Amino acid sequence: MGAGRIIGFLVVVLALILLFSGGVQPLWSVSFADDDYPVLTRVSNDFNLLVSRDASVTVFKIRVLSNSGTVLQSFTTDVCDYSNGIGAIATQDGSVLYLAGLDISHYNETGAYDSYLEKFTISKEGIVLEWEVKAFTDSYYPVLDISDDGSYVLYTETSYPGYPMKLYDANGNLIWSVNTNFDISQLVYYNVYPKISEDGNYVVAVVDGKLSLFSNSSSTPLWQATPDGEVWGWDISSGNVWLLSTPDWNGTTTYLTHYTLDGIETKFIINKSRPTLLVAKNSLAFVGFGDGTIWTIDTSGNHLWTITNVEVNPQIKGDQQLMFSTDGHYMAVAEEGSGFRVIDVATGNTITEYSTDRWAVCSISEYGVYSSLAEWGSSNLHFFKNPIAKYPLSVKVISTRGQPVRNVKITVEPM
Repeated sequence: MGAGRIIGFLVVVLALILLFSGGVQPLWSVSFADDDYPVLTRVSNDFNLLVSRDASVTVFKIRVLSNSGTVLQSFTTDVCDYSNGIGAIATQDGSVLYLAGLDISHYNETGAYDSYLEKFTISKEGIVLEWEVKAFTDSYYPVLDISDDGSYVLYTETSYPGYPMKLYDANGNLIWSVNTNFDISQLVYYNVYPKISEDGNYVVAVVDGKLSLFSNSSSTPLWQATPDGEVWGWDISSGNVWLLSTPDWNGTTTYLTHYTLDGIETKFIINKSRPTLLVAKNSLAFVGFGDGTIWTIDTSGNHLWTITNVEVNPQIKGDQQLMFSTDGHYMAVAEEGSGFRVIDVATGNTITEYSTDRWAVCSISEYGVYSSLAEWGSSNLHFFKNPIAKYPLSVKVISTRGQPVRNVKITVEPM
């Protein structure tokens, strides 16, 4: 429809431009005394999502809260994991949630220790269980990963023979299954598990000792590569595959290897000891070390900057304790036993900080405007407005006939 034929239009822009001075105190906090173990939180412009385990570790409880802290919806599941909450994963906006673990109702009926995978759709209006599928028999220690839109979910079982990973679509259909023979439960490194790409087209994992790239349509690897030294992490983002390894953890050499989707390999040598963590976002790799630093490295091997004084360790779980805004400009990290920070990735500067001596999980919204932190010990949920300079908003122009005219992107800057 041409602009000249438009009789009228409606511009809908929802924007909250609040400057949060200092980035120390949350805008609001709420506590739920009946839940001791929050395992996942998500924050968006519309609502907050909090997933917790009860003290007896038998169920997950899902809560949807407004951005003023009011509980809008709640739902208690029959499923719960036994692996520190890594059987819970959600999209960045919290609209799609997957849970996995032992289903207590099935156990009470059959006595079988079987694991199930559940999908929920989440909104302010309700929490809907879309489906449940039986994933494994006599095993219930899951690790989940999902594509950005929730169309694919990758389920890895850490206590089942062969340590298999299973790829499911959004309707609960099993696409393929592969035994990794990589025992992450013994390593207790929660970041060392199979990963799925943001678009859901690829899966990267260590299978039979080799870094392996799979498409979402076949259980046959596209390519495999043999790691050099002990593996400490791998990840995939925006067509970039990364592998972190070292010949001697206490030595002075760390290997960061970059692969293209075609398997072209480039190895970078970092003269630093004790690598602990690897996460990737867009074209950058973020490598954590035991001295509390995170190095940011590009695909050419350039060390761009260093984020300091971050309590990173191999037990950090991506998307639960370390999360990026969608554009990769901001990183939220829940540092074990020391606090919570939101970091401007371009500068390494902390823009929001909150101290806590509890284990916690965190999240950050799509453009980094909001962040949240949930602490163990009564499910204290804190909501923050991050002092960022600008962020884009979607603006929809609609004619009087109810037809969208065009979608544009604007940038809103505080006055």
